[in-house]
Amino acid sequence: MIECSPKALAGGSDCIAIDTETYYDSECSIKELGLHQYVRHPSFEVLLISAATDTEVICERPDRFPWDLLSGRKIIAHNAAFDRAVLRTIPEAPVTSVYDWMDTAGMCAYHQHPRSLKEAAAVVLGMSLTKDVRDHMKGKTLGHLASRELLDVIEYCKRDALAALKLFQALKSTTPDDELYLMSLAIDQGDFGVQIDRKRLIQGLNTLDAACLNAARQIPWFGKSKPNSTKAIKEHFEGLDVVAPSSTAKNAPQCLEWIRNHPEHAGIIQDLQKYRTLSGLQKDLNKMKGRLRSDGVLPFELKYFGSEITGRFAGSGGVNMLNHRKDSAEGVNVRHLIIPREGYQLAVVDLANIEVRTGAYLIGDEPLLDMIRDGVDVYEAHARATMGYSDRRPLREADPEKRNLAKTRVLGLSFGQGPKKLSQNMDIGLGEAQNIVKSFRRTSPLIVNRWKKLEQGLFSATVGSNRTYSNKLPSNRVLRYFDVARAPGERGRPEIKASMTRGTGARRVPFHGGKLYENECQAMARDIFIHGLLAVSRADIRVLFTVHDELVAEVPTTKAEEYLREIVRLMTLAPEWAISLPLSAEGQICNYYQK
Repeated sequence: MIECSPKALAGGSDCIAIDTETYYDSECSIKELGLHQYVRHPSFEVLLISAATDTEVICERPDRFPWDLLSGRKIIAHNAAFDRAVLRTIPEAPVTSVYDWMDTAGMCAYHQHPRSLKEAAAVVLGMSLTKDVRDHMKGKTLGHLASRELLDVIEYCKRDALAALKLFQALKSTTPDDELYLMSLAIDQGDFGVQIDRKRLIQGLNTLDAACLNAARQIPWFGKSKPNSTKAIKEHFEGLDVVAPSSTAKNAPQCLEWIRNHPEHAGIIQDLQKYRTLSGLQKDLNKMKGRLRSDGVLPFELKYFGSEITGRFAGSGGVNMLNHRKDSAEGVNVRHLIIPREGYQLAVVDLANIEVRTGAYLIGDEPLLDMIRDGVDVYEAHARATMGYSDRRPLREADPEKRNLAKTRVLGLSFGQGPKKLSQNMDIGLGEAQNIVKSFRRTSPLIVNRWKKLEQGLFSATVGSNRTYSNKLPSNRVLRYFDVARAPGERGRPEIKASMTRGTGARRVPFHGGKLYENECQAMARDIFIHGLLAVSRADIRVLFTVHDELVAEVPTTKAEEYLREIVRLMTLAPEWAISLPLSAEGQICNYYQK
């Protein structure tokens, strides 16, 4: 019997924090299965549930937990997606709307605090938590525990619930309501899932099984070592008296250079790359198959504010909805497996060139913005403003090569890309790349001045005790860089490093003006996109998932085109804080997911 107070928590608060403890082992593991399959595993069991308010903390087994405590309250959890999924497996637990849950992990991420409860509690609350008890519970139920161990688990569970409550109280006033809604929307999208063409999925796996085997047989060390074995690659080329490439990745500069120098051995590397492509796609399809529900729906997980500073979503849980492969292999395309439910079609809408537009807005490039407002292609507008293009004809028709160069300048050189990287990306000589970079920087003073201003701000944070650089966006969101300090960089050259998350263990990376400008362009683009996404969602249009600046919705077939027009309209309504920003969106109706 659990020695813990069963009495109801005191009322008077509209919020209650909970934490759940569940069984796990090597096979029944969220890491191996993903959230939705984990809670359906035969060995899954809910062991304890704790709840905390301002006045009391309790911990009980599910069959003794006073479920009426949750009625009419907002539910706080540090991983709301997880704890909500756990509660849905308990028949006695009340049915709650996902929008009644508050996710403190997301709130921490929004403020650039650590996402894990242990680290967040330390940074935000000065509260010390340990995960040793959880680690000790692997493969154990409550029946496996001695009395002292059971009390430790109870105390651990209670402290986690209390920490979630205190985090919520500390961060609620500075977390915008729209961001709280977005956290719940991310969970809602994952729970609703996407319909998968099961027949095509099985056919694709059969095709890939055969193709992977055929591709592996082309690799000289087949049958002796794994195709991807680094050791086997090295030993094979040593046998040919050739130094193996330092990288065999398809687009790696080192690999491309090695192939140019050893064309007689290019076939081996290409066979290896083909095998990797096929086996990677095969792995993706097997993960999808393993996570399908009986109705053919694939639930998934999204990490709100997964990108540390820009704030964009990130994939999670083994199936990354934000990074499905674009190209087909052996006629198999993973995107084409995503289909609408019966009576619906997919509306795929993409914000056009949003980072280019936010970049021009941030530096106040009104001549460029005016051309964009007049309907000029953004890369043509750049060419007219900085590359001397004056032909009346659209650049796309008159000089496609110049447009490609303009696109490279905008998407790469705008963010500080140097000659060496440019020469590799364009496969041109270093001298030519140096001339292109010099020309761009000479003709783009607003961008170069922005780099300098941002870098000066970052540099100023290296002095003093705070060592935090803050950059406020038009949306009022603040990008923060912590523990800013000068440090030796490559070849001994000094550079400025900072971390994008608070805490002593946070990853520190080098920054320069171009990178800071890229961060603010992408962050503002995210905020613009989220403004449109929320407008679409609140118009009762079912958004299935998003991919960076693209939205995929499920709309009734009978009114598909009408819905598409409305989505485009909502996505291109500029927010009040950037009302003069010209926005454009493109979309299509389709019967399977495609770009």
